[in-house]
Amino acid sequence: RAIRFSPDGSLLAVAGAAPKLWVCDLAREACTELRGHTAVVHDLAFLPDGRGLVTASGDGTVQIWDLDTLERRVLEGHSAPVFGIAVSPDGHTLASASGDANVRLWSVLLPPKPEHLRKFLDDLTREELAPGIGVSDLEE
Repeated sequence: RAIRFSPDGSLLAVAGAAPKLWVCDLAREACTELRGHTAVVHDLAFLPDGRGLVTASGDGTVQIWDLDTLERRVLEGHSAPVFGIAVSPDGHTLASASGDANVRLWSVLLPPKPEHLRKFLDDLTREELAPGIGVSDLEE
């Protein structure tokens, strides 16, 4: 029903006629099944960073999959099958179109990877973390 390459071309997402969805790592020649929808997946899109996949289904939900952890976030709000999705170029917003004649906008921000957060925190100085507090105040 739907097939998409990730932005860097390393992954291929495939949705079949049943509520089955796979993400294939082309270099490793390995596929992982993503389970969560209860009806056919009509559309899918990768987030611009390639870490996330968004799916639209006949079960009336939109799901955001974190491809690092395989965890998903279920977005409910449509009262009919969801047929189309689009991700904004910055990856922050998702638009979904449904048979209920509505288009909905959703926030699709995924939490930062732990190593990215760690680097960000390592780059901050103590003054940036606690302005106006002396170093001796922080060490107690």
